[in-house]
Amino acid sequence: TAYQAGDDEQAIRGYSQALERSAIVLPDVTASRGFVYLRMKRYDEAEADARRVLVDVPSKAHDLLASVALAKGELPRAEEEATAAASGRNPQPGDMLILARVRVRQGRPADALAVVEQAEARAAALKLPQVYDLEFQRADALARLNRLAEAEAAYRKEIQAFPTHAQAWANLAVLYFVREDREAVDRILDGMARVNPSRQTYRLAAATYDAFGLKEK
Repeated sequence: TAYQAGDDEQAIRGYSQALERSAIVLPDVTASRGFVYLRMKRYDEAEADARRVLVDVPSKAHDLLASVALAKGELPRAEEEATAAASGRNPQPGDMLILARVRVRQGRPADALAVVEQAEARAAALKLPQVYDLEFQRADALARLNRLAEAEAAYRKEIQAFPTHAQAWANLAVLYFVREDREAVDRILDGMARVNPSRQTYRLAAATYDAFGLKEK
């Protein structure tokens, strides 16, 4: 989709056209558009889309509201919305992971890891072999606990299952930068750009090199 390809404006147009042409409510499309608005830092529009679908897809709506609050640095509200997302009647594992992100931002990586394990258990109960972002959130928490070998393994699992997860590639490169392995850093970021050829990915690669104080090769 355009969203996955990193062309956010095109994605917004596509979602908006689908909503305008439909004779019925499309809550999942509305929520998806909200997440694109979030990525574009158009927070008011993202929040408006979330509130439009609170009744139809409450967990997804609370996930989006929590993500907006996180982006704005409003941690108490983010925790409230993330808790609502995770405690619905039939939460999906992905709905639970936003709380892990909140725990990390609160400086509580051990608690974040516990949330990831709960999401993993929920996935097993639902017989879901893979859940987008689960291994990424596990890796992020492990890295902050200085369990770097386990973090690397989790990032690699995320990339293997979801190679379009560009941030997982970038975070894996960070681990190799810490080891002062420039060759591995280049190899990982080159792989990220090759698998995800988009403007957003190229910007992420450039920003990662810039954060390292390195020049792209």
